[in-house]
Amino acid sequence: MSDQDEDMGAMAWPGFVDILSSVIIMFVFFVMVVASALYFHIIIFKSKILAEISESTSASSTAQELAKTNRSLMKKVEELTEKMEILEQINEDNEVMLFKQDSGFAESQDQDLSENLEKRSITIFYGADSISITKESEIKIGAMIDKYTKEFGDKNTAVSILSNKNPNAVNDVISRRLAVARMLNARNLFLDTEIPPNQVKAKITDQDAQKDSYNWVTIQFDKK
Repeated sequence: MSDQDEDMGAMAWPGFVDILSSVIIMFVFFVMVVASALYFHIIIFKSKILAEISESTSASSTAQELAKTNRSLMKKVEELTEKMEILEQINEDNEVMLFKQDSGFAESQDQDLSENLEKRSITIFYGADSISITKESEIKIGAMIDKYTKEFGDKNTAVSILSNKNPNAVNDVISRRLAVARMLNARNLFLDTEIPPNQVKAKITDQDAQKDSYNWVTIQFDKK
């Protein structure tokens, strides 16, 4: 081998090292670029996730506040409803007292009762201007109350009181006053019972005569 060939062999190794070094440097550079891109991508993704979590937490908190406000409003509505019912009761009771004082309505002397076992009802027939319930009628109605509360149970007994308006009264106002007074007197029979007050429904109606009389109140018992 000549001296020239030995010099060329000695020069081959440094060229290979340069190429290998360049490849390694490029690879490291590529890895750094990819790592940097992934790092920034993770930061952005993490910030989005945190923002979504924050929005979700805020929405949940708002929903809880709205639910709390709604419960508070519902409670106030229930309280106002109860107060309205109490005021209506007081107003009706006062109305009956005024009726007795200024309209000349009479206390019942003789009173007819008609019991319907099939419909579980009893009808009270009044005089033309009478509104009260006689002691004899109270005893019979009390017996019916005992009968059906034992059969259905106090909490499962529903009562409907229907007071009829008399179209032959002097005017509609007097007819309505008579019907209201009779209705309230009938409802008062249930004040000392264990039947829940909200299960004793009373209303005024304008129906046909029963036994040739428009002056009647029907009390009907049903199982809740």
